[in-house]
Amino acid sequence: MRSFTILVIVYFFSFSLAQGQVVFWTDNFDGTGPSSGDRDAINHTDRDNGSGTGTCGLGDYFFRTNLASDDPSGMNAVFTGFTGSYWRGEDLDGCMTSPDILEFNNIDITGLSNFRFTGSFAAFNTTNPWESTDFLSVEYRIDNGAWNTGILFSSNLANGTRGALAEDIDQNGFGEGTTIGLSFTAFSFTFNGSGTDLDLRFQAGANGGGEEFGIEDFQLEHSVVLPVELTGFNGKLKNKEVELNWSTASEINNAGFEIQRSSDGRHWELLDFVPGAGNSDIAITYQYIDSEPIKGIQYYRLRQIDFDNRHDFSQTISINFRSSTGELGELYPNPTENGIVYINYDSNTRERLNIKVHNLMGQVVFQESREAGMGTSQLELDLRTLGKGLFLVSIEESSSFETFSKKLAIH
Repeated sequence: MRSFTILVIVYFFSFSLAQGQVVFWTDNFDGTGPSSGDRDAINHTDRDNGSGTGTCGLGDYFFRTNLASDDPSGMNAVFTGFTGSYWRGEDLDGCMTSPDILEFNNIDITGLSNFRFTGSFAAFNTTNPWESTDFLSVEYRIDNGAWNTGILFSSNLANGTRGALAEDIDQNGFGEGTTIGLSFTAFSFTFNGSGTDLDLRFQAGANGGGEEFGIEDFQLEHSVVLPVELTGFNGKLKNKEVELNWSTASEINNAGFEIQRSSDGRHWELLDFVPGAGNSDIAITYQYIDSEPIKGIQYYRLRQIDFDNRHDFSQTISINFRSSTGELGELYPNPTENGIVYINYDSNTRERLNIKVHNLMGQVVFQESREAGMGTSQLELDLRTLGKGLFLVSIEESSSFETFSKKLAIH
């Protein structure tokens, strides 16, 4: 049986709507262009997926590809962590003036505000090729206004005159932040403004051989009012059940929550549905009991559903409902003549054991708790007060709730 409860906690506070982010523009470089607007490689032709040739000759490239490395172009870096196609380049001043530019124009932002850009970046730092004049950047402008730098990567000059490429947090030409390497890593920045058209541009300043880089999965989000402000979601083991708790600070049009469970974090099953409060500006705490958890690691999430069938997912949490950590040996001597009995317990961890003895009527006639160490522990049970008869000895592990049972005869 599974159960849920709702606890309403009233606080006195001014009601404000929670804000969330919604993706409204993407360019994953797998197709011919972004989801809206257009993409323009200013000085280089889009060499599609490794076919054809670049415009600047061997070793001076800026193009879209789906290859981890690109020997025909003379580039040596083997990038990982990308999906489909991405854009890569190297040594951009061999046939033009560095930097090279990739522009994304005419992105419609009418009525939108509070933006966040996210993109994935990679760089070849093995031979520390990046100089103080090298950089990667993403910039933006609204309605053809001034360009603003959102994120900048500069050399950290870690080894003399050349260093690895790292996030330039204060944008002063020195990369003091997170280093980007051969595996694509996501970075974000936020900005605000109002208008109708947003332009993005990626700039790369790389003026030497070996200065290789890659970019992938650009996207833009804007803020929206969330129908439900979820302030917490957690779970814990309690006896042999999993107790899930979550709370909301406010709710708008909230039909309720689906409780979903997964054994692998990918395939989900519906456990139950907990009704929401509809509209509320007070704090509400919810609880749900999963009385039949899966052995081992399992995952839980909430699917919040509006009355108009829009939905959103909570974060995913994991619970380890551990199976047995030990193994129980035979009771000996069995039968026992004097009520003293021994049992060996082998465990790969320290374990608290709950020991119970039942008579043939199912009544608990003996109960105590023991601590067992790692390895083999010999447990002595003094059952002389029980008298003669047949009994069932049960030992439960407190961590996994696994129970071992043995029959015992006292003569």
